[in-house]
Amino acid sequence: MTLGQWTIRGDRVLPAFTLVEMLLALAMSAAIGTMVVLILGAAESGVSAAHDTRREALGRLVVEERLGEVARESAIILALRDDHCITWTGDGTRDQMVNLSELRRIQWNPESREVVVFEAPGSLDPADDVSYSVFDDFEAITDAVIGSSGFPARRLLTTVTSWSAECDSADIRAARLVRMRVELSLPDGDAVECIVIAALRGSQRN
Repeated sequence: MTLGQWTIRGDRVLPAFTLVEMLLALAMSAAIGTMVVLILGAAESGVSAAHDTRREALGRLVVEERLGEVARESAIILALRDDHCITWTGDGTRDQMVNLSELRRIQWNPESREVVVFEAPGSLDPADDVSYSVFDDFEAITDAVIGSSGFPARRLLTTVTSWSAECDSADIRAARLVRMRVELSLPDGDAVECIVIAALRGSQRN
């Protein structure tokens, strides 16, 4: 039996909830539930942001290790275009000439979204190690051999949505710095910009 705000249950008298108190209790429960949802959402967002940061850092590390290594091994830039850069690694044969085994062509393919480097294999027959003058047309020279057994491709990067290269001199053969920029597409659709800057060593291999 209920008397006012008190309920008689057997030989005990218990306080009863008013309608206002019940509504307040329900409101508080809803507020607590909302706070829990917000906290969980913030935690999930924080985990996602941490994952994105790790993916970006990993992308930059891969670019630095692969493209950066090739750039740092360059001595002179022989040609520079929108989608490729041809470099000389230095006069390793000590013949004052540019040999096929000392050439590298770094190229971006916008269709496959890959950056590859064409270079002679270590097993290249010395008879096939053609020599050139530093002032020869290395566009035509490499165009004629890229993809062959004497100048195969080695893949450096994938998911590259843009690529560019520039040097610090209008006379590319006199340049002392090369800057390469790539943009990688991450699995979640975001993009990360990566920049590699390398000093060129000149005509002599260190």
